[in-house]
Amino acid sequence: MASSNKPPYLPDNWDNDVEMSGLMSFLKARHVNPTNYDRVIEYWKKVISDYCRNQNKCIFSLDELKLKFKRGSQLPSPLSTVVAEMQSSGLVQSKEEVEKQSQGWLKWSFSLLKPNWLQGLSSPSDASSNHRFELVHIPTLKNQATDLLRFYRNHYELFADCSDVVDYNELREQTMHLIDQQCFDLVINELARMGEVSVGSSKSGDRVLKFKDQTSKGPARFTETDANVHNLNQTMRRLDTEIKKAEQKEQMLKEEARAALERKDKKGALNTMRKVARVRKDIQDKDVQYQRLLAMLEQLASSKQTKEIIEVYQQGSNAFRETMARQGLTSDKVDITMDSVMETMQDYQDVEEALREGFKHLPSAASESLDDAELESELNALIREGEEEEQRVAERAWPKVPVPVAVEDNNRIRVGKRVLDLGDLPEVPKGGPAQIFAAASSSSTPVLAENGGTSSLEERWKRLRMHAAS
Repeated sequence: MASSNKPPYLPDNWDNDVEMSGLMSFLKARHVNPTNYDRVIEYWKKVISDYCRNQNKCIFSLDELKLKFKRGSQLPSPLSTVVAEMQSSGLVQSKEEVEKQSQGWLKWSFSLLKPNWLQGLSSPSDASSNHRFELVHIPTLKNQATDLLRFYRNHYELFADCSDVVDYNELREQTMHLIDQQCFDLVINELARMGEVSVGSSKSGDRVLKFKDQTSKGPARFTETDANVHNLNQTMRRLDTEIKKAEQKEQMLKEEARAALERKDKKGALNTMRKVARVRKDIQDKDVQYQRLLAMLEQLASSKQTKEIIEVYQQGSNAFRETMARQGLTSDKVDITMDSVMETMQDYQDVEEALREGFKHLPSAASESLDDAELESELNALIREGEEEEQRVAERAWPKVPVPVAVEDNNRIRVGKRVLDLGDLPEVPKGGPAQIFAAASSSSTPVLAENGGTSSLEERWKRLRMHAAS
């Protein structure tokens, strides 16, 4: 039996008449045919799960499932047994059980043993009541809770101050495409059970959600500050709506003023512009109020961050104290240890100073201080010794001309221990250097005096002086 407009939640083999005939038939007990029993149960478990996911709902009833999976005139007979199996395995619970979460395991187990669930043998009135009984598909409920938390983090947490406080009705309207409105309360309860959200109310009675801050460790807790934040958000939202309406009214009045000018109605246009001025003044006043409320909201967010920082410091301080206690450290022991360390350091400084003072009194070339004048005198002595050494070297290179010590009679002089006769010396040459050189070259005989004899020493010295003067 083919269907052109098959709902998306139906399985792929829904149009297979042969296969679906066996899956829609009455299911015998498991001990009769275990293989077929398990196959049919697993098939309908998957079909129900796909139906809940496709319809964005976690609540259903047995009658609802039978109508949704009715194939022509044939109803799915195994659904009662399938739902009982799902309830026994924890995949399905009654709505009351999920809401209360306080029902004991004994009472819950007793409800599973009712014949109307396992065998469908109850009276017609009881069967009708149980078929309308609302059930919750637990895996779908958990998935929807995860989807809602992801939606909050993507659309609220990153884009507003004090974003952890959200209006209940606002969030429900924003997530209609994810969660069926009938299931929204259960999803919020599941998040509250997980510690991700806390439900509270404002002073006006509105339901408010407080989401857990990701930096905190404990579950979310709704406080009076959160209620005040909600009131600020509501007031700001109302002001924003009024401002938008006033802006629209301003545009309409401007259009009326233009139309009046086109009609040559200058007085009417002027009256309309007066209304525009009043509307513009109202917009400015509301904007000022909005900015003040926004500043208050930012201050609340800042104080919240400051509180969190202080809490972190407190936690760090407590952890440090616990670590010290585990190591056997106390403030008194630390003070004693630090005093001991200070004494040891002082002893070390005393020893080091004593060593420095002792080395100062030891004889050392580096430690002896000499006078600058004495050093300069020693340096001058070294310089003189150097000059004398150079002079001695020069004297050894050139022979020293003997100096006559005394003049004796008969032109004899004493040089050292020797006595020389000046008469044996050559005559002092006359004339210039050229003449002297020529005379020396032509003859090696001594130059005689004019009288043919040898001159005295005094005459020779006199001639030398005269020659030098000329």
